[in-house]
Amino acid sequence: MTEPFQWGVAEAAQQIRGGHIASRDYVRALLDRIARHEPVVLAWAQLAADHAEAEAAACDDAAARGVW
Repeated sequence: MTEPFQWGVAEAAQQIRGGHIASRDYVRALLDRIARHEPVVLAWAQLAADHAEAEAAACDDAAARGVW
């Protein structure tokens, strides 16, 4: 199985919609990877991790209510 950071947007959406991973967990996996590699890559001038996590939580909450 591939790691979440390897997924394209279509696969990520399929995994989330299929209940295989929560939006929160997907975003956390991406943020963890960024944190591991950013000191070397230096790709981010600004990263709104808190905002990304809040948006993912809102998506999970909406999905739990049946609202997509």
